[in-house]
Formats: sequence, C-alpha cells, structure tokens
Amino acid sequence: MTITTVPTDDAEKCLEIRRMVFVEEQGVPVELETDALDSDNAACDRFLIFCGERAVGTFRCFFETPDTVHLQRLCVLPEYRMRGCGRAALGFAEEFYALRGAAEITLNAQCTAAGFYERCGYRAVSGVFYDAGIPHKRMKKAIICM
Repeated sequence: MTITTVPTDDAEKCLEIRRMVFVEEQGVPVELETDALDSDNAACDRFLIFCGERAVGTFRCFFETPDTVHLQRLCVLPEYRMRGCGRAALGFAEEFYALRGAAEITLNAQCTAAGFYERCGYRAVSGVFYDAGIPHKRMKKAIICM
C-alpha cells in the first residue's frame, strides 16, 4: 500500500489516533496528552499519515525558532507499525520544513523509539528525562534548506 503524509485541519482525527496510541495503549492520562497546541487557533501544523485510504498515524510541528522545527506526538496505529509509515512521515516533515526555511528538526523521543529515530538520522542531544512518566531523550537532525 502507498504511504502518504498530508497536512490537515482535521484536529479531531489527529486526536482520535493519538488517544488510541498514547492514552489507550500507553496509559498516558488524557490531561497530559492534550495541551494548548490542540486548540483550533494553535500555532502548529498537524499532519495525518495514510496507508492507502486509511489514516493510520499523525504528528504535529511548530517552529521553536525561525530555523528550528519541533516535531511532536508522532504515532502510528499498532497494526501499521513496521511498514515504513513513521520513516515516510519523518521524510515528509523534513522536506516540508526545509522548503519553509528550517535548518533542523528537534523532537523528544520515547526511549523505546530512540533507535528508530537514530536509524532515520536523528541524534540524542540530552540525557534521559521523563514526560508523562515515560523516559524520553531530546533528539535533533539537521535538514537541508531548499
């Protein structure tokens, strides 16, 4: 199946996927999983990841500085993992933001996913810290401005 990533205004679909992964699967309290960036007027971009016609993942991004984008809440439904959805989404985000002048992407990776991000070219720039009770590492990757 074809994997595509698209910008979206469908915040509800993004929240539905995040709820299934972070709240139901990982046990993150909903009040910690959602925040001010989930409001309609938030200064962030939302994306849906599709496998064929089905929305199977999501993430959001915002500019931390004029040339640094922070990627958050990347998740893929369990039955679609290990099919290249996450890698395709990262590649899309890197190209999307390079075209908008970004020089790097940062993210806070769950430690269990840090190896995935490393294989995609990200490197850890912090020690372990906890977010919602889950160990994370801050990671970043330089991207080529277009």
